[in-house]
Amino acid sequence: MKKILLICLTLLVAMTLTAGPAGLVIKGVTRGWDELAEMCLKVSGRSTSKASVEAASKTLAETAAKYGDDVARAATKGGIEVAEQALRHGDDFVNVLRRASSPAAIRLAATHTDDVLRFVPRYGDDVLRVGAKAQGQIGPLVRTLEAKKLPVKDSLKMLDALNAEELPRVVGALERANSPRTAQLFLDTAKAGGSKFLDKLFGAGGGTVIMTTGLSVAAITAAVRLTGENKELIESQTKWAQSVLADPNATQEEKEVAQEVLLQTGATSESIVVKTMKAPLLIIASAVGLLIILWGMFRFLPRKRKDAPQATIDGVPPDKMPQQASPMQTLQEPLVQTSASKNQSEHNA
Repeated sequence: MKKILLICLTLLVAMTLTAGPAGLVIKGVTRGWDELAEMCLKVSGRSTSKASVEAASKTLAETAAKYGDDVARAATKGGIEVAEQALRHGDDFVNVLRRASSPAAIRLAATHTDDVLRFVPRYGDDVLRVGAKAQGQIGPLVRTLEAKKLPVKDSLKMLDALNAEELPRVVGALERANSPRTAQLFLDTAKAGGSKFLDKLFGAGGGTVIMTTGLSVAAITAAVRLTGENKELIESQTKWAQSVLADPNATQEEKEVAQEVLLQTGATSESIVVKTMKAPLLIIASAVGLLIILWGMFRFLPRKRKDAPQATIDGVPPDKMPQQASPMQTLQEPLVQTSASKNQSEHNA
């Protein structure tokens, strides 16, 4: 009897261990985790040998048991490092991982974990999005923004609006800006001018010069002139120059550059204003001209006046002239005269 009870208890424990996440850990390697483990290893660029798959399967099973299947399966997008970092950093990593909205962001969290854990709580999810676009260079980028004394959150939002092809160039230029003011001007101008401005800045050897000697205000303003007349570009540069001139801590060199920028943008902005107002002015001028012509036509048309002298025929006004008899009246007059003569004759007789 005791043997039967022992066998039943053993079967019950075995069934419990093989059901649910805990069973995955006890069983170790299963066919399901083997397949996922191989996928994760391929994403990470690691060997998919039998020993590697077995080790990765155990890591995934343990991660699923502690933090849920969603964390373990996220490793199929971000690599086996996702499970490894989850086991290493615990809830801090898992909470950040669940904020990642793309495979690239998940991969970033798994491969640049220290930077992600440091900056995401401080600056938000834009760290993950921008870092994914910037080919993982989120640490150097955020440290550059901090070193240049730029508003990191606002700067990251602006950088997030750029496409993945533009972002690496912008990050490289920011790192080589010769002053915080130059970095701020560059960010504002890149936001206003977009790819057209960046193409002019980095084109024709400009990128090589920036990477070699650094990014200067002169290079930015030259690229703006090549870009052509753009109202948003002019406004961003004008705003920057005015802020420099209003800052009592600005150096004399910075103020001279700001004054030069204002002179350049002032002439350009005037031409933009003229072009912008040209069409409405033409419409208004045409309408005024038409009104003047219509007023002149009605003003000088002849009109009959009540006190004007009446026209006369041989000195006799038309209303005093004797009226001519109609043809019917002319025919009836002899008949009337004949009838009157006949009546007179009868009366005399």
